[in-house]
Amino acid sequence: NKVKTINANAFMNASNLKNINIKSKKFSKIGKNAFKNCKNLKTIKIYANSLKSVNKTAFKGAKNKKSVKVTILAKNKKQYNKLVKMLKKAGLSKVIFKFKKSK
Repeated sequence: NKVKTINANAFMNASNLKNINIKSKKFSKIGKNAFKNCKNLKTIKIYANSLKSVNKTAFKGAKNKKSVKVTILAKNKKQYNKLVKMLKKAGLSKVIFKFKKSK
């Protein structure tokens, strides 16, 4: 619960990575190419309230299909929509997004 950033290239080419679950309430940044070429992603769950930036190449080359489910935990729809916009620009334009209200 103490992760604040995912650094550049952290999981690049991680072909076995299927699920991402970021629960830290202090999480603020996903770096350049952090999940680049992660071709087997199935689910992503992100606590959005403190997330300030997602690099535009963070998910470049990652699996970008409707079979990928992204759950965003956010305090309101405004925060959710902001993160959806960032993730789409970062390479996740075709995935299914889901809003879940957080505390």
